Amino acid sequence: MAATRRWWAPVATARRLFWRTVLAGTGGLRVAGAPPRRPCVFVANHASHADTAALLAALPARRRPAVLAAADYWFDRPARSLVCRTIVSAVPVRRHGGGSADLAAARDLLAAGRDVILFPEGTRSRDGSVGAFHGGAARLAVAAGADLVPVALAGTRDLLPPHGRLRRAPVRVRIGAPLPDPADVPAARAAVLRLAAVPRHRPTGRWGMAIPSSPTPARTEVRATTVPSSRTPARGGVRETGPDPAARPGTQPEPARQARLVPGPAPQAETAPQAETAPQAETAPQAETAPQAETAPAAAPRAGVMADSALRRRVARFAGGPLGAAAVAAWSFAEALSWPLVPEFALAVLAVAAPRRATRLALVAVLASLAGGATGYALGDVGIRPPAPLTTPLMWATAVRQVAEHGAAAVRGQPTSGIPYKVYAATAGAAHADLGAFLLASLAGRGLRIALVGLALGLFGALTRRWRRWYPQYLVVFPVLFAAGLAAVVVSWR
Repeated sequence: MAATRRWWAPVATARRLFWRTVLAGTGGLRVAGAPPRRPCVFVANHASHADTAALLAALPARRRPAVLAAADYWFDRPARSLVCRTIVSAVPVRRHGGGSADLAAARDLLAAGRDVILFPEGTRSRDGSVGAFHGGAARLAVAAGADLVPVALAGTRDLLPPHGRLRRAPVRVRIGAPLPDPADVPAARAAVLRLAAVPRHRPTGRWGMAIPSSPTPARTEVRATTVPSSRTPARGGVRETGPDPAARPGTQPEPARQARLVPGPAPQAETAPQAETAPQAETAPQAETAPQAETAPAAAPRAGVMADSALRRRVARFAGGPLGAAAVAAWSFAEALSWPLVPEFALAVLAVAAPRRATRLALVAVLASLAGGATGYALGDVGIRPPAPLTTPLMWATAVRQVAEHGAAAVRGQPTSGIPYKVYAATAGAAHADLGAFLLASLAGRGLRIALVGLALGLFGALTRRWRRWYPQYLVVFPVLFAAGLAAVVVSWR
């Protein structure tokens, strides 16, 4: 148990650091309150898929929080299931039949010293209000003898609305005190509402939940009236003057039209005198200057729209098609056997150009890399070692020693060791280590690194949309920096 905890601790820390980095780049994260010192069950309002990221970024990594997620939504496809298990440490729970058994199995997580996160509403709120809580979280806390802790999430709905696109918005997490009675489901919901500090069934606001409505102010309309005025028209506007020197004594100044703001609806009859303003039509020749308004400002929006690179658009189309996924798969598979450049290099080119495809490309890279590792393992098992450029004898000797000491689990340290994955694959095969354990360790180490880097690159591409015209320059600078880093790693292993 302790060895497993030591193994997963760096993974949980990296996961928390990743989500904190993501939220820092999309508006920031603020956390209020602290969780209890012992493992507990967290219940929170649910208005966005970003809720999970906010909780993983806010809670401490030492207890490796696990998220209970809907099995029929997040685990219906292998690719999505892989993302959930790797990126958010999700555990499937059936919502329609069998959910009680899944919750009972979650007691083992609490017994192992892990925190458990649930969204008792069962689904995302569509209007931002907090719905009714189901009793599964309370039953789990009572059965495991754990605390039930309410949490209020704010801003996640603005960051990622249901069926919407990612936007910039600050996120806040408020952690409450453990409930006196963990079996009291209404009290748990009331505690979440108190932390959110908003009433029910109101329009959504900056906290992504309901906000109280305010009285509608009185309508203000423009009413045309005829009032005496001593204003006289001047060039370029209205000039204030005294009494008209040309007016004869004893005569009244001519009334002038003036707009006055008055509250409430304006009777239509009072606007009839507007017909007297028809003589202003003499100023109609000003319409001849309209073409100036049409030509001058029009160039600015078009310049903003066209501020892109043709090369980036071509790369994005390639990345979004089947050839892009095939290229990433081939690259990742080959790198696990012999190719010297890691899959992250291909993702840095394609995911930055097409941020919406980053998740799919990262998953393809993970699966293809594991397939290549299994192939390299099989070749090493029969004594075949493919060419491995940019590797050194010290790398091979270190991998042989680590595999002899730790078996297939030695590959867990590959992402931070600087030793290529292909070296561990061939060494593990030659040592006849357990293939299943090797692939699981590869997924937890190398697969997690590829997925995190791919998602980070997609986020980087999304946040730098306004500078897309510099994509060709990026393709020049990035390989230079990558080559310098790769050379430093190879030299350090000589």
